[in-house]
Amino acid sequence: MIIRKFRFDAVVLVVLFLLLTGNGLGQKKPVNEHFRVDSIYITGNKSTKEFIIFRELTFAPGDTVNRSILQYNRERIYSLGIFNTVELLRESSGNSNSVNIFVEEGWYLWPIPFIDFKDNDLKKISAGMDLRLENFQGINDDLRLKFALGYDPEVTLTYLLPYIWTDPDISFESITTYGTYKNNDLAYEIYYGDEFEYKTIKQRFGLGYRLSLYSRVIYYPEFIYSELPAELAPISAGNTTLYRLISNSVKYWYDSRDLKQFPKNGTSLGIEYAFKKATQGDIRYSNLIIDYRTYDKLFAGINYRYRLYTKQSIGNIIPSFDLAYIGYADYIRGNFNEKIQGKNSYLTSLEFTKDLITEWIINYDFPVIPSSMQTFRTALMLEAFFDAGTTANSNSEITKSRFQSGIGVGIVFLVLPYDVLRIEYGFNNRMKAEFKIDLGLSF
Repeated sequence: MIIRKFRFDAVVLVVLFLLLTGNGLGQKKPVNEHFRVDSIYITGNKSTKEFIIFRELTFAPGDTVNRSILQYNRERIYSLGIFNTVELLRESSGNSNSVNIFVEEGWYLWPIPFIDFKDNDLKKISAGMDLRLENFQGINDDLRLKFALGYDPEVTLTYLLPYIWTDPDISFESITTYGTYKNNDLAYEIYYGDEFEYKTIKQRFGLGYRLSLYSRVIYYPEFIYSELPAELAPISAGNTTLYRLISNSVKYWYDSRDLKQFPKNGTSLGIEYAFKKATQGDIRYSNLIIDYRTYDKLFAGINYRYRLYTKQSIGNIIPSFDLAYIGYADYIRGNFNEKIQGKNSYLTSLEFTKDLITEWIINYDFPVIPSSMQTFRTALMLEAFFDAGTTANSNSEITKSRFQSGIGVGIVFLVLPYDVLRIEYGFNNRMKAEFKIDLGLSF
């Protein structure tokens, strides 16, 4: 009866959301006139190289476009994350049409202090500094040093270089991490008799090759060092608590989304396979991750998004830090305090969103502060969501697993080029309510 009641409440909640936010079914839309593009110009890029913008466009001189195509390309340029404002305007002279791309570059150097509550627990406080140097060579490269103290102290150095050569189109990235983390494996904690920490060092590189406008393949070599308390050796993978792993993974990524920070149109499909082997001992296993997301319009200004995700671990000996967990980085809204684990995980999400403020450009003019730090693209949206998922040690055990599910509503604040703020109120399948404030895209 609880499940039936929950399903009924879920339907009622979504229907009410659609009815309360629906409008304009009979409104006329502006004429979406097609025209031929004879030339393309870029204005306002003081540091950014022109090809960084051109390589995101879905049209070129000689192609026919319309207002919808220009809007889609505007969002793709915004997705670079380095511009405060972007406009694509048609300019005509006689029988010739040009598209002028106006951009305003954002600030490039950010020392950002932060306070984070890990696992949504007010007792698990982590604080530190996020130092970022963005687009400093004009090719949308990103150098980042982030360090945190308190709960799960760590230091991460990241360098992203989205462009090395024009032909072939090769990208590079490097991520170095050193941290001390609280254990997530419940069986380990029971055996140990208390909470404990383990040390991890990771060095990951990435070499990407762009196959087309929307797709690329990336090769990731990685070294992983992890050290658990020696007392756990009898129940640890491979009967050892010291892991030195070499990982080689390949990822295929198709991404046709418009605005990466908050998509409303397009599809994303990531498939990554990793083979990991210890430098000593018999530990060798594989991870397969499939992440599918789609975004589109529904009706009356309502947009929807849908996600299917799974992580599969292949092998008999899987270190605890590489198991699939739900309740940490991946979670079911409405179930933040419930943690489950297994070799494999399965997640699905469905969201409906409705714009309250589609777009509002805020521009301040304070003295001393650089002008590039005083312009923001903002938006305000309502959302209704449904999440579900579980973990299992094999695919045959899914039907025996404990599924989590959650439903709720929320408000989303978009502030570009910076971040997304979500305020959400969710219910689990026992109709227990949970309130959450979070940063970043849900999916």
